[in-house]
Amino acid sequence: MAWKIVHLFDAEHDVVTIRFTDVVLATPEDVERWRSESEARYKQLHRRVDCLVDMAGLDVHPAMRQAWTLARSYLARHYMKRVYRYNGNARTRTAVFTGSVLGQAGGEVYGSREEALAKLLEDRTKDAAG
Repeated sequence: MAWKIVHLFDAEHDVVTIRFTDVVLATPEDVERWRSESEARYKQLHRRVDCLVDMAGLDVHPAMRQAWTLARSYLARHYMKRVYRYNGNARTRTAVFTGSVLGQAGGEVYGSREEALAKLLEDRTKDAAG
């Protein structure tokens, strides 16, 4: 199957779920393609959004960890309110955790969309209570 990134808006929960198919980040060009395709989609939304990221289908090679972390941190700062990740292979989860330790991007990875959504809704409730 060919590279594909899908953004699905869940109106009930006001969240965008992002899914990947065969997205392999093995070169700087791959990271730039991922960033630019993602940014183009976020710009269409005309507002910052909460995101649930299904990392199954996304493979971040070790040599691209830093570049990907910087790119995802950029996207998060400019287009996202909150980001909750789930699934993903060990290599990609390691890239997430490494970025978190270096303080460049968030690092939580949940076991399922349901767990990630539950945490998002819990955090929204806490923020509203203030």
